[in-house]
Amino acid sequence: FEGGLVFYDAFLPSLTSAKSYGRVSGYGFAMGYLGALAVLVIVNLILPDPASGDYLFFVRFSFVVAAAFFLLFSLPMFIFVPEPQRVLSASSTRGYIREGMKQAARTFRVLFIEHDFPEIGRFLIAFFIYNDGILTVIAFAAIFAERILNMDDKAIIIFFAVVQTSAVIGSVIFGFITDEIGPKKTISLTLAIWIGITLGAFFVKTVGVFYVVALAAGVAIGSSQSASRSLMALLTPKEREAEFFGFYDGLCGKASAVIGPFIYGLIADFTNERVAALSIGLFFLAGLLLLQGVSEPERGFVPAEVS
Repeated sequence: FEGGLVFYDAFLPSLTSAKSYGRVSGYGFAMGYLGALAVLVIVNLILPDPASGDYLFFVRFSFVVAAAFFLLFSLPMFIFVPEPQRVLSASSTRGYIREGMKQAARTFRVLFIEHDFPEIGRFLIAFFIYNDGILTVIAFAAIFAERILNMDDKAIIIFFAVVQTSAVIGSVIFGFITDEIGPKKTISLTLAIWIGITLGAFFVKTVGVFYVVALAAGVAIGSSQSASRSLMALLTPKEREAEFFGFYDGLCGKASAVIGPFIYGLIADFTNERVAALSIGLFFLAGLLLLQGVSEPERGFVPAEVS
């Protein structure tokens, strides 16, 4: 899945102009969350009562439903979306794993040691930190709901439905906002919302209020991911889209979800879940501060290749 995202995200600059990155990126995330919501609704409809002997079978069958969605809705892209032509050398067809590891090392050196692309390097560090916070929230949201508010499976499914629905709306609305004010300001706004969400989780007492927090979290998830992808596309030279998006989606994307869960679990063990949730706000605050050091180029600007 993560390997596919590298190439999927790298398509963005080829599909639209820089002035529309925000909207197109927002539409993409909105459709993704809409698909997730559809799967959630279908699975919820087919799940029998937990006391039923067939319950475990249908839980397993939900993975088949998800796989069918992956297969069905990937076909339009494979069939109808043209791929930019690339000139491949003979050596690029052999030793993919070895060459890939060498290229990853070269990319790391270019971005973080030699600083040939300083704005991308600074942004990826900020993204690594605040995305760690986002992934930690996603990982522990259901656990928090169960332990703090004693929510059952049905209530947690409703919680995720609220998150998915608001994520669709947030992705679309903030896509337009991104094109109006720029991705950097949009990300800053969404990180401020995330800080508010962690404060809300610390003080939440009822399931109803928790759903309100979930509503805000959905908006923040969709909008922050969409705006981040837009800023990365704006900063990246067209010649190195797949290479740099590999670091964006891989090293600084999902692989960043290491520190946050460790800190959350450690604080939860020594204190409680509320304090642990509040501590995640530090990731958003740190990411927000680091993001201010990134200079956002004009949307008509084309990043230059460094020789």
